[in-house]
Amino acid sequence: MELWNTIRRALLVDKMSKRAAARHFGLNYRTINTIYHNETPGTYERTHPSETKLTPFLPFIEGYLAEDKLLPRKQKHTKKRIYERLQQEHGYPYSYRAVCETIEKLREKTKKLYLPLSHPPGKAQFDFGFAEAIIGGVRQKVAYAAMSLPYSNVR
Repeated sequence: MELWNTIRRALLVDKMSKRAAARHFGLNYRTINTIYHNETPGTYERTHPSETKLTPFLPFIEGYLAEDKLLPRKQKHTKKRIYERLQQEHGYPYSYRAVCETIEKLREKTKKLYLPLSHPPGKAQFDFGFAEAIIGGVRQKVAYAAMSLPYSNVR
């Protein structure tokens, strides 16, 4: 959006020619012309049909991926193996690429997401609890407190 406004300013206010703007900003002349004639950039959203050719085969693919969760990494299905099984067992007549894209989407849905931790200087973490300790030869339950400074990794 900033580039759009910068180019429009150069064209309309600074009276830069479209050819010079194309050279200056490293864009195609047609792109500069589009920017010149439109106040705001248009939006493009690809619409995905709700029903695809692969829809009848989705339960099988999901089943293969569910089986894989229980298996060791080396024994899991590859995309190619899933494609071959669909062809052999269910008569899948379509492309390998469609299967790959569908598997990627399904795997992305089940991916675990993590938030990165940030530990600013001077912040501490504090916790307390109970533990067993031997004091004077006697096993006792003692209370303890633990403090750590994660920025410097000091406990």
